[in-house]
Amino acid sequence: MTNTYRLVGTDLRTDLALPCRLSNADAPVSVTVSARGDVPAVPAAGELLAELAVDGELVYSVSRQSDADVLRIPGLCDLRLGRDGTAAEFVPSEDADLELLGIILAGAGVSTMLALQGLPIYHGSAVAHGGRSIAFLGESGQGKSTMTALFCMAGWSFVCDDVLRAELTASGEALVYPGGLEIRLREKALRDASWPTRTTVDGRAAVAPPAVDGPKRLDAFVIPIPTRETEKPSVELLSPGEAAEAIRYYQRIAGWRDMDLARQFFSTAVDLAQAVPVWVANVPWDDELSVGVVNQLVDLLAAPVS
Repeated sequence: MTNTYRLVGTDLRTDLALPCRLSNADAPVSVTVSARGDVPAVPAAGELLAELAVDGELVYSVSRQSDADVLRIPGLCDLRLGRDGTAAEFVPSEDADLELLGIILAGAGVSTMLALQGLPIYHGSAVAHGGRSIAFLGESGQGKSTMTALFCMAGWSFVCDDVLRAELTASGEALVYPGGLEIRLREKALRDASWPTRTTVDGRAAVAPPAVDGPKRLDAFVIPIPTRETEKPSVELLSPGEAAEAIRYYQRIAGWRDMDLARQFFSTAVDLAQAVPVWVANVPWDDELSVGVVNQLVDLLAAPVS
């Protein structure tokens, strides 16, 4: 079944099932799935725009061809993004699962689409409550999704998980946009038993807490540092320069070789760092992790800076 979904402020029309809000808008981008093929562990042909490799192994790349920009995830898929911005096509590998393609589209896929339009997406999650919102920045395994679930258990509303769009309005106010409807957690992560839960194809527990339905004002970025060496959370406010570099570092698609885009993304990070404080939070991380940490952190973030 073909549906139109809204994700971080953009609409996508696709046959893939996405854990996102349905939309009645005319989607500017239609995403289809083509015949399966080989997806080797080298960048696609063309001008290399971005590349990330770990220990010499390609994680993903973005290449520019005459008719498309190609996001390649070796062994899984190519996502061909039409240069006119209206069509995208998945070329999955022989054994790629369609549910996994949906996860990729809602993560790296939409992040690449928007980045190529000059809109960086971040490795971040966010929650909102009482007119304020907090975004958690971090790499995979750093605890941002766990913190999001913890805040939702404490009565905050879910905004997004691992796909964070944060940008400034013309008036200088920072906004965050709703993402999908689920938080993807490791199976043993803390969560509310009343939330709808399912197991994803990659072995995560996808939970659906109460969520916001529109953009929210962003009041703080928090970079969680899980630690077993403290019993209470503590926070440190980054300087504007440190904050800008941290925001830039946590881009969802990194390793940009296109200097025009790289400069634009850093300029965006500088602007966000001037508008929104960026905190590093040491968070006690053990089997007794509880919602009590939420109030302690919120109090620390609200305290005057000396």
